[in-house]
Amino acid sequence: MVWDVSDDPVDFDEAVAWFRKRVRMTKADFEQRSAVAKRKAFTVANVTQLDLIRHAWNAVDKALKDGTSLEDFKKAVGPELLKAWGESVEDPAWRLETIFRTNVQLAYGAGRHKQATHPDVRADRPIWMFDAILDGRETEVCRECDGTKLPSDDPWWTIHTPPMHFNCRSSFIAMTEDEAGKLTTKPPKTKPLTGFGLPPGDDEWSPDIQSYPAPLRKPAVRKLKKAPPPPPPAQLTSGVHATVVANEVSQADAERMLKSINDAETLKWLKTAPLDELRLLPKVFDGPDAVNGLYDPRSFRLSVSLEREEWAFGHKFEPGEVHSISTSMSTKERAAEVTLRHEMGHHVHMYDGRNSDVDRIVAAAYERARAAERYITKYSKSNRFEYFAESYAAYYHRRKDLKEYDPNGYAMVEDVLKARGILP
Repeated sequence: MVWDVSDDPVDFDEAVAWFRKRVRMTKADFEQRSAVAKRKAFTVANVTQLDLIRHAWNAVDKALKDGTSLEDFKKAVGPELLKAWGESVEDPAWRLETIFRTNVQLAYGAGRHKQATHPDVRADRPIWMFDAILDGRETEVCRECDGTKLPSDDPWWTIHTPPMHFNCRSSFIAMTEDEAGKLTTKPPKTKPLTGFGLPPGDDEWSPDIQSYPAPLRKPAVRKLKKAPPPPPPAQLTSGVHATVVANEVSQADAERMLKSINDAETLKWLKTAPLDELRLLPKVFDGPDAVNGLYDPRSFRLSVSLEREEWAFGHKFEPGEVHSISTSMSTKERAAEVTLRHEMGHHVHMYDGRNSDVDRIVAAAYERARAAERYITKYSKSNRFEYFAESYAAYYHRRKDLKEYDPNGYAMVEDVLKARGILP
């Protein structure tokens, strides 16, 4: 298992960076913040002195940076916290351990998540496995989730990203498709403790208000009810990114497919150059000329099918040998998502027609590929349009392989994204 991307394998840079972004404040100040601000806060229950909050924050920060032990943490902040708590905390030793383990594990988890979602890592290790420590001290929620293997972009991870509760010791392992083998068909529905299980990029931990004493809980609940809701995440919107989004598959399938192109780069492009129509269908065309996706550059209409034949997915990915990026996906659902990305590549390429500045970039790159006889997939050989669309799909789903095997295709995609204003 490889998590660290820094030169020093024990220097948890991402974890430290995440923790340092959390704003130090007292409990009173914390409860006055909006729901959004609370996700960025660090506080210690029942402690009012801001200098003591800062001291506790520094101790956790040191633990992350230097590998401080729990005992060192207790020595650093324990006496002052115990004095501040007085008789208000029933089990101060457990509270100290909870503060230490929860914040350190949250930061480590955020660091691992950042590393695992890096495009190069995600392309090479697209499957995640929930990994609990089963030693008799684990909670039921972690025990039930242990061993669950799903694609890293599966919706299940949006509420099952460790840690799952206070003092949680669970993590997840990023795996290649070969390492993962058979995926979990029915992931557990058990839920984490309130405020946990959320990807750090989407939502950060805030205390479970229900776990606090009534004198603290009641005014906090009143203030929380008055707090404005967090802004909704950016998402592909009918009328903004596409004039019409037509769906003929299940709502769950549609949400999953649309989420696969719900990144900031793609939404930025679609806001500039919206599709006229985006259709999600059981099948695009039947018969001898059956296709799984279709883009019409004249009308800006894009159609993608969910269902596909067995041959259209599940093939081992071998650069230059596999038929297409979509056929190298492990499931038909993943294959459909990649097909959507492929067709989106045509929209990025052909939005202003042939012989545009962007098309000239693609044409020149395709000629270099033909001269070198090097393509990321067999389908890429067809013409310059498929060369770009396949390279574009690989850029999002097999980026490391594209960069290593066909650097010409990798550079072409980035040049086009820059020319379109999608990348700076």
